[in-house]
Amino acid sequence: MRLYTLGTAHRKSYDFTRLLYKYGIQVIFDLRAMPEGEEEHFNRGGLEQLCSSVKVSYVFLGNELGRPHGADYRQWVKTEEFRRSCSIIGRKVPLRVCCLLCSEKSPEYCPRRVIGDELAKQGIEVIHVLDENVFWQPGPARQNPRPPLRRRGRR
Repeated sequence: MRLYTLGTAHRKSYDFTRLLYKYGIQVIFDLRAMPEGEEEHFNRGGLEQLCSSVKVSYVFLGNELGRPHGADYRQWVKTEEFRRSCSIIGRKVPLRVCCLLCSEKSPEYCPRRVIGDELAKQGIEVIHVLDENVFWQPGPARQNPRPPLRRRGRR
């Protein structure tokens, strides 16, 4: 079972369509809370039309999975909406080639990573696509994300 993730940032509609074809995407799960104000083809209505034109199903999950700006990821993943929506996606992945869509180009600081991590626990292979044949993988978790502070006068 495989799930792709993709960001819309700095992408033209023809590049986006090319990636849908390249990876055989059949279902897009739009995670953006407010899919407006970007390029017109990535506004919610424009994306629904684009997906329809290439026979890709469009599912808007921004109300459930569009994390509010500034919200704490650790609290967000504990919500019923988060778990229910991940369950919906997890049930669809074995049946169709699915893709999580968000605004950010890289999933590093994006809901796609958090949701992908949750779905990976269910045995789903998550592939974060940056561009054609270019992928992002999370690095190993660091025990201490900050280097130790050096104290003045001591060595």
